[in-house]
Amino acid sequence: MESNVSLAGPLFNFFLVAVSIVIYGNLPSWQHNETFLFFIRCNLVLGFFNLLPALPLDGGRILRARLAGTLGFQQATELAVRVSQLISLLLFALGLYLYYLGHFHITLFAAACFLYYGAEKERTVALYAFIRGLSRKKKVFYEQGIMPLTTLMALEDALIKDLLRQFAMKKYHRVVVVSREGRVLGEAMESDVLDTIMQKGIGAVVKSVLPR
Repeated sequence: MESNVSLAGPLFNFFLVAVSIVIYGNLPSWQHNETFLFFIRCNLVLGFFNLLPALPLDGGRILRARLAGTLGFQQATELAVRVSQLISLLLFALGLYLYYLGHFHITLFAAACFLYYGAEKERTVALYAFIRGLSRKKKVFYEQGIMPLTTLMALEDALIKDLLRQFAMKKYHRVVVVSREGRVLGEAMESDVLDTIMQKGIGAVVKSVLPR
């Protein structure tokens, strides 16, 4: 779903370009209109820029949607964020290289900063969106009647936010909490993890999810 929605943005830009080219070819009086030509160029640039596989652009959301099928939403987001920040660094390096050659393009530096910090913000936003999705899973389970169960093992002092990266939307999770010595301290279900997040936040340690 996210992939299809995200693709709509660039496709709309290219649709506007296609319509504009038809008008350009059939109305000679428009061929010298600078505003009209600027409109075509802007939509081309926006369309291709939006297709870059970098969050928070549409291309980055498409990449995440494709990865989520095999990696899960959280891990797909983490990988997409890393790709996004790599692209931002490459754009920044390109801007420095062109500046060295005597061509200063402030848009490259602005785009690099936008992608880097936008991707970092997307990581936080995606985490809370993922938590909201998990909270709706109970309803899905009651509707379907059956859901695959996955067991995870976690150290007692690991952070809940790191545990969440292993969660998948289409599975329910049981967490076995162990000490550094390998002793099993107890088990918790996904609902216990969500309750702990509501009370103590994602920065709490895994041991705190154990029912008392």
